[in-house]
Amino acid sequence: MYDIYIISFSLVWEQLTPPALRALVFLNWGTVLTKPLQYLYEIIFGIYANGSTDLDYDNTTAYVVTDKAVYTDRGVYECILATTGNAPTNTTYWKKVSDNYIGIRERVNYSSQKIVFEYALNRWLQCTGIYIGNNVSTTSSFVMGATGQYSSSMWNSGEASSNFLTNNYFVPTDYNYTIYVPVAVYNALASNNTDRTNIVRTFADKYTLAGILYTITTY
Repeated sequence: MYDIYIISFSLVWEQLTPPALRALVFLNWGTVLTKPLQYLYEIIFGIYANGSTDLDYDNTTAYVVTDKAVYTDRGVYECILATTGNAPTNTTYWKKVSDNYIGIRERVNYSSQKIVFEYALNRWLQCTGIYIGNNVSTTSSFVMGATGQYSSSMWNSGEASSNFLTNNYFVPTDYNYTIYVPVAVYNALASNNTDRTNIVRTFADKYTLAGILYTITTY
């Protein structure tokens, strides 16, 4: 389906070069000139479109220039200076080439439907065992701000309106669903709970419908 996007710029160079000028030195020169185009093509139509098959970063591996690895934020990083033990967050040795190791052609099929969402979360974190539990809301009312950015239209001529109008704003305490993550998977994401939760939310927020609230817990 995507074969029309496959291209070798060095081959195009060769085909556009008159036969009398196709000496090896000229063809090699063309390969050097078109290398930036080929690199961008491989990033866009390769990693971004189809996803990365590179392994997770390992701090014991000796990486050389052009090696790629998937880090804990699920981004793809390329080594720009040979290193061992320097994490991809170190810009002296690494540069980020994609925010997501899963290709866009796969991600466009994801949705907030429970079974699809669960698959996507497990795929994102490269694990099994993540599941979603739907919750029953117990909130019967909410507090609305009287002025400012937390206000909205509300009928306030009733005798009980003062129970609902206040200078506080609504802080949600109920969640529509819960993402359950195996504790070993969760702990391996980062060194603290804030970063661990943010890694999960970076992905989950994209597929959670507006107005739907969720929380993350381990088991």
